[in-house]
Amino acid sequence: MIHLRPDYGMIDYFHVLTHDEEFDFVKVFVEIKNKSSEKVNFAPIALLETNTGETFDWQKDIYLEELNGEMEGNSTKFGNLGFIVNAKGNHAHKEGHNESDHKEAKDIKWIEITTSNVFDKDQKKLAKRKNKN
Repeated sequence: MIHLRPDYGMIDYFHVLTHDEEFDFVKVFVEIKNKSSEKVNFAPIALLETNTGETFDWQKDIYLEELNGEMEGNSTKFGNLGFIVNAKGNHAHKEGHNESDHKEAKDIKWIEITTSNVFDKDQKKLAKRKNKN
């Protein structure tokens, strides 16, 4: 879990994701290895859930490092995925919004990560998704 106050130059990027000037996010570093010689399709985090009831799919990833999707045979991808969470300590945006515009911040005690299934080039499932918390 990381608390972030984005640099002025990044405010527009984060503004479409949150109106908060400061926020907390979960950062996950992944390394994915395709040990087969065939192309596969995979998402290292298809779904992220917290004990507070928040759920995030891969489309809410803030890093955009293209870790989801097609992966060449005998290759490795690694990088970061991140998801803005409504964790305790978030600060409300001071201008134009009031506290009622924001969900009540809650302590995050656990996070469950679910991968996608692994598919071949013909969309045939090769491996079932996995969960980890």
